[in-house]
Amino acid sequence: MIEAEVQTDLAEFRDQGMAVYELPESMREALEPKYQAAQQAWVKRMAGRGLDGQAVIDAYESALAEVQAGR
Repeated sequence: MIEAEVQTDLAEFRDQGMAVYELPESMREALEPKYQAAQQAWVKRMAGRGLDGQAVIDAYESALAEVQAGR
């Protein structure tokens, strides 16, 4: 469902002359710790503003899991 939409969007980007790159798995794995650090820094900044950033991330990840499960 979403994967088909993503592929359609990527095709449109390419048709418009945009370069689209897919990162190799090894690079995605190398970037994961940096992503996690950035995410935790964001949660900390939100907490400093009295906001529950972790709840936002948890809700996003839950929704993403549901979509990936095909619900």
